[in-house]
Formats: sequence, C-alpha cells, structure tokens
Amino acid sequence: MTEVEEVTNLNNKGKGREIEVNGWAFLANAKFEKKGKGKKIKAKIVNLLKQFFLNRNINPKDKLTAQEMYMELEEFTRSGEIDNDDIPQVSTIHNWIGRYSREFNREGTIIVLDTFNASGSSSNC
Repeated sequence: MTEVEEVTNLNNKGKGREIEVNGWAFLANAKFEKKGKGKKIKAKIVNLLKQFFLNRNINPKDKLTAQEMYMELEEFTRSGEIDNDDIPQVSTIHNWIGRYSREFNREGTIIVLDTFNASGSSSNC
C-alpha cells in the first residue's frame, strides 16, 4: 500500500470518501538544504559593500541605498577592478545590508556591554 493510500484509508475510516493528498505533505517529497545554495558574494565585493556601509556611520549624509551601492559597484567594473558578473543584484545587496546591519549592531552592543561591565566592576560604587 502506498503512502497516499495509507493516508486515504486513515482519513476515510470506512466512510467511503476519498481525499486528495498533495505530495508536499510527505517527508520523501520534501526539499531540504536549499537555503544558501545560491551564488555567493565574492570577498572583494563584500569588502566594498562594507566600506559603503561604514562610510554612512561616519557621515550620515553619505548613506547609500542598495541601488546606489549597485551603481558604485558598476563604477568599479568600468575601471576594471571587478568583473561585471561578480556584481550581485540590487535585491541581494538590500538583503546583505539588512544582515550586516544586524550583525554590526549586535557586535557593537557586545563591545559596549563589555566596556561597561569592565568599567563598572573596577569602580567602587
């Protein structure tokens, strides 16, 4: 008896009705390990994106959107520093900004807390 027949029999319980079971419900049909299988952003591109991102922390007027970062990367392509094929899509850059921003803020918080704890434990309040 197949999985579909087993599920149908279990759900019918002798009532004479049939159900249609989609294949996605079975573990055998599940697709795992899809996340992270796409094209990775090259290290040189990531370093450039980090520079663009950190520039806005120094001067908020210099804040770049994902589209503007994409256009800056195109300038590096024209100068021959990077290949055009290595430039990620604007949506990928947008997602990278979100991930890096969270990581950057988390690391900054840890540093501040460590500094606070170190200075707090040395003072006799």
